[in-house]
Amino acid sequence: MTQKLVEYASHRAGDYLRVVATYSESSYSIEYVRDDIRKKHAESFIRLVVQDLCEQSKDTERMRRTFGSQYATVHAYRSNCIVHVRSSQDSDAGLIISLDKGAAKNLLEFIEGCASKWSQSRI
Repeated sequence: MTQKLVEYASHRAGDYLRVVATYSESSYSIEYVRDDIRKKHAESFIRLVVQDLCEQSKDTERMRRTFGSQYATVHAYRSNCIVHVRSSQDSDAGLIISLDKGAAKNLLEFIEGCASKWSQSRI
């Protein structure tokens, strides 16, 4: 099953794909790491990042009541973005995909533009 996931993500994201990881309540699995990322970061570091993301993305009761169950979050960084998809069957399971900035170019440019306008308005 995870091989099909990696193939699909690789086909859709191409060279922008950095990392694919899955997790459950009791384990983490790094399914794919692009070679340059593997050379730059030890797998233990990647596991810690995955663990941090899992802990950050807990849905609150207020948010569930207002918007329904959260199924994905996007973490935007200057050089990449991370998509965190939560399992609809198991709240302690999910998928984490790291992509180069170019994969989400429009979204990240929108975020940066809004942040810039907001910053300017606060001066």
